[in-house]
Parts: sequence; structure tokens; C-alpha cells
Amino acid sequence: MKYSSLIRTFLLALPILWVLFLWLGPIVYPYLNHYDDFVYDSFVEYTGDGKKPSGFMSSGLMLDIYLFIYFPSLFINAIYTAYKKLWWWFGSYVLLFFSTLVSFASSIGFLG
Repeated sequence: MKYSSLIRTFLLALPILWVLFLWLGPIVYPYLNHYDDFVYDSFVEYTGDGKKPSGFMSSGLMLDIYLFIYFPSLFINAIYTAYKKLWWWFGSYVLLFFSTLVSFASSIGFLG
């Protein structure tokens, strides 16, 4: 396998791996007993008990990754795979986009 093919496969799989990481992270990380939670809220100032929040990543970092890495790579990869007629990859990106859209819409209460 050429390096260009390996790099292309990794870049095409990056959004899929990110979503799997987010979906499986809250299931796997509590069993490691290293963090209190998978994502901690970095926008709230914790006072009173003196305990600092511990989590794998802050909510601000997760939002930045979504806005600047996940969504652009999802669109770029979807356009590339449609142009190259890689229909399995294109179908997975369409599924990822709509599942992300539905989960976001349900989390803000848009779907009821």
C-alpha cells in the first residue's frame, strides 16, 4: 500500500473515528477510574467545595474541534468522495451528518 493511499484513507476516516470516539468515550472512560466525567464544563466557575472538575476534555475544546475540524472535514470529504465516486465513504458521511444534526436538534429541544 502506498503512503498516499494510507494518508487518504486516514483523512477519509478521521470524521468517522471522531464520532466513534465521542460515542464510545462516555461508555469507556468511567471504567478507567481516572476522570470524573468524559467532558467537563469549562464555562462554569466552580467554587465552594474546592474540587476542580476533571474530565478527559473540556467542553470548550470539544466545541472548537466540532467547529473547526469535524464539520469542515466532513464537508470536504463528502465532496471529495462524491467527485471520486467512492459511494461507501459518501454514504457514511451522509449518515454521520444527519445523525449529528438530529442529535444536536434533539439536545436543544427542537425535536420535542
